[in-house]
Amino acid sequence: LRMKILIILLLLPLSAQAIYDQDNRVDLYKLDDSKLENLSKAVAFQIYKDELRGWTFQRYWTIVTRPLSARGVCENERFADQSTMRNDCSGVLVGPKTLLIPGHCITEHYCWNDLFYFMFNYHQEDGSTLNLERHKDNFYKCEKVLKRVYDSSTAMSYALIELNREVKGIKPVKISKNKMIGKNTELFVVGHPN
Repeated sequence: LRMKILIILLLLPLSAQAIYDQDNRVDLYKLDDSKLENLSKAVAFQIYKDELRGWTFQRYWTIVTRPLSARGVCENERFADQSTMRNDCSGVLVGPKTLLIPGHCITEHYCWNDLFYFMFNYHQEDGSTLNLERHKDNFYKCEKVLKRVYDSSTAMSYALIELNREVKGIKPVKISKNKMIGKNTELFVVGHPN
């Protein structure tokens, strides 16, 4: 088995995205590699607070979504009927309560003003419809921005943020110190909504 490298953070407008060559995207429940599955579970999705409805005494929220087809993806394309949230930002857990996300997805203002939650486990458990009702324990707040770099002239964009509490049941991803990616290295991408 060749070593695979996880590239996790991409943010492009939906209208500018395209799949070239073979479209080999899969849902998390279809993975047959436990290492890839564990890496995928470390992905968090940024969700606007106004995309949550129905706070109840049981402390559940229902996520407001639309299918990808309502966001400009052709209806005959794969995954066009899947539910998506409005925001396109995702990140990866790199410490017990440290999240690595694109720098253009967060600012100190957004963090301090509590505009977003970060949510884990936004995936189908099987081939059935995605469960949009989630317990509050799935949602984390930005406690503070530890480091943020965003330079549009160099395309350098990342931020490390501290969440309001440790993420239980999900193993943080180790970041490679190897800065070189070999020419024939196999890559994979994990993210939402694409």
